[in-house]
Amino acid sequence: MAEADQPATEDPGTDTPAERPRFWRRRRCDNCGARLRGRFCVVCGQRDRQFGPIMCENCGAAKQGAFCAVCGQNDRNYRRNVFPVVAEALAETFETDSRLFRTLGVLFMRPGFLSTEFSQNRRARYLSPFRLYFFTSIAFFFVLSLSIDLPDGPPVPGERRPAFLQVGPGDAPPRAAMEEAAAGEPDGDERSASTETEDIVREGRELGSADGDEAPDEGGPSLPGLPRELTAEQQAGIERFRGILDERRQRQLRELLDRPIVGQAIAASVENIPADAYKDMGDYSRHLVGQLMDILHRPFDAARAWLENLPIAMFCLLPFYALLLKILYIRPKRFYSEHLVFAMHIHTVAYIVFTVLVLLPDVPGFGWLGPSLILALAVYYFLALKRYYGNGAFLTLVKYAILAGLYSVLLALALVGAAGAVLLFF
Repeated sequence: MAEADQPATEDPGTDTPAERPRFWRRRRCDNCGARLRGRFCVVCGQRDRQFGPIMCENCGAAKQGAFCAVCGQNDRNYRRNVFPVVAEALAETFETDSRLFRTLGVLFMRPGFLSTEFSQNRRARYLSPFRLYFFTSIAFFFVLSLSIDLPDGPPVPGERRPAFLQVGPGDAPPRAAMEEAAAGEPDGDERSASTETEDIVREGRELGSADGDEAPDEGGPSLPGLPRELTAEQQAGIERFRGILDERRQRQLRELLDRPIVGQAIAASVENIPADAYKDMGDYSRHLVGQLMDILHRPFDAARAWLENLPIAMFCLLPFYALLLKILYIRPKRFYSEHLVFAMHIHTVAYIVFTVLVLLPDVPGFGWLGPSLILALAVYYFLALKRYYGNGAFLTLVKYAILAGLYSVLLALALVGAAGAVLLFF
């Protein structure tokens, strides 16, 4: 009898390919008949009887199945060629298989049922709530960041500033600088400050005339949204404010004063601040003032940093929302972890809906689709509360309104917290 046809009576007890006998190539599962490729059947999970006792390589305990009953490590072997190892590593990282479609189907078609299944400890057929929340939130904020196109750097370059807006040490007052620039003659090839000033004033007058406003009088320069000139009090206030700034932020201040609305706001803010107030400022206050100057100078970069902080802020919002659920739904008594699972499921559905809203094209005739999805999300939330907590329709509606109001407050606090993080660490 050939060696390949001999009955398999010996106990291999090894997983080294060089020591495997030839009959391993035709092994079949005794339970389902599937072809065996390892110690366990990949279809039904039954262990091959030709193996002796299998010890877990992680903790040393005896294994009776594909997973160790002590530490939970599976029976996968990564001491193989690189491509199957990479494929299995990716599959283990994003392991969803049929549970993904089953979970999403139950999550959308039966509001609150998936949370009920987890409360009754029926978890193996579905994806974990944390994994659902994690991937949907990452997908939503990634799509949101791609949909918002923010330029880099400050909105105004400020390479050359009009003479009547210079407020540095030793600079002339705005009106005097304007008159001095107007009295000079422009050079042959290079444009002087007077030419730039006249062009800017002319553009401001043309814009004012186009908007139907009265043209400014000849008493001094005027730009849309900018004060006619810096008063003596504003000039002195800016000089006092410059004293607490380093050289880099002093340059930022000069550029910020070029911007119509921001320059007007800064001049009005520092006008009435006495010099003693700056002397009493501590290091932390000076740090916040410097951070605020950076944010005003580069608002688009600050907005981008705020968007990057939103996922963390929304994740920190979850435990507080679960606490609200526990307070409002005292009976029937549930553990805090159950309310947290319900909160993750609700936010998962919300992230998926808002992701679809961001990806919706602006097609004429389909403007109703966005409001319809928002309305469907509100109805879904009501049905999920009613099913999971088992209250009547009227009581659920009352608690629904309370939760909506309190959640709006929490959401506002989360957004402000993300902005505060930008102010501290920008």
